[in-house]
Amino acid sequence: MAGFSLNGIVTALVTPFSSSGEVDEESLREVVRFQLKNKVHGFFALGTTGMGPAMQTDQRKRIAELIVAETDRHVPVIVQVGASDPVASLELATHAEKIGASAIASLTPFYYHPGETAMVDYFSKLAKATALPIFIYNIPSNTGNNVNVNLLLKLSKIRNVVGIKDSSGDFSQLVGYLRAAPEGFSVMNGTDLYLFSALCAGVKGGVSASANVFPELFVGLYETYRKRELDEGAALQMKVHAIRTVTSEPPIAPLLEALRLRGLRSGLVKEPLRSMTPAETQNLRDSLSRILPDLNFRLVH
Repeated sequence: MAGFSLNGIVTALVTPFSSSGEVDEESLREVVRFQLKNKVHGFFALGTTGMGPAMQTDQRKRIAELIVAETDRHVPVIVQVGASDPVASLELATHAEKIGASAIASLTPFYYHPGETAMVDYFSKLAKATALPIFIYNIPSNTGNNVNVNLLLKLSKIRNVVGIKDSSGDFSQLVGYLRAAPEGFSVMNGTDLYLFSALCAGVKGGVSASANVFPELFVGLYETYRKRELDEGAALQMKVHAIRTVTSEPPIAPLLEALRLRGLRSGLVKEPLRSMTPAETQNLRDSLSRILPDLNFRLVH
C-alpha cells in the first residue's frame, strides 16, 4: 500500500499482567511513555513478546485501544492479529482499523501445516477484512510454518501486504527477502542478535523485544547505522547480544524484571509462562550490572 513506511526501531511491546491475570493497564501506559520518551520509531503490539496469542480476543482489543490512545499518533502502532482461530484474526483486524492503528501484522496460521495455498488464502481474506497495511509475521520456531522466499513473493502480490517482520533467525533467508522483494516492500528484522548486520544488509529497521528495557541503546544503534559509524555500531551490537543472552530465559519474564530494575512498574507475565525466581532475578541483576556501566545505564536498588 503506497504511502505507508516503517523504519527504525519498533518496540515489540510487553504486556504487563497483575498477579490475578488481568492486564496491568497503568504499567503498560508507563512502558509506552518510557518508549516514547526515548524516541523509538514505532510499536509492535500483541506479538510474541506482547503475548497476544495467549489472550482472549476482548483482552487483545482492550490492549490495542490503550496503546493506540497512549501513543496518540506520535509513532506508528502495528497491531498483531494472528490467532489460532482465523475468524478471530479477521475480527481483530477490523477492530484495529476502527481504533486508528497504523497497520496490522499477522502470524502465519500455526500448529497445523496447511501449506502455501492455504496461507496465501488466509492473508488474502485478511486483506479483504481491512484497508490497513499488513505485515507478515514470520516466526517459524513458534508457528511451525516458515515463509520462504517463494511464499513471500506470492504474499507480496496481495493488495495491502506491504512488508514482513522476520523472526526466523535465518540471516540467509532474510537476505533472500531483500534480494527478491518488490520495490517498496518493507523487510523488518525481528532478531535482536544480528540487528546491526541486518541494517547493513538493507532492512528498514528492527522490531525488538529488548528495546522494551533499553530503548536508548537500540535507537543509538540505529543512529550509528544511519551515520555509517560502523565500528561504533558493531560495538553496540555486542552489547545488544550480551543483553539478549541474559534476558532470554524464562521467556519474556526477564524483560519485565529488567524494566523493574530500571525503575518502572512493569507487571508480570501471563500463564502459561512463569515469573522468575528470586535467584534468577538476582542473577539477572548481577549480569546486567556487568554489562551496563559503560552505557551509562543504572539499575535501581
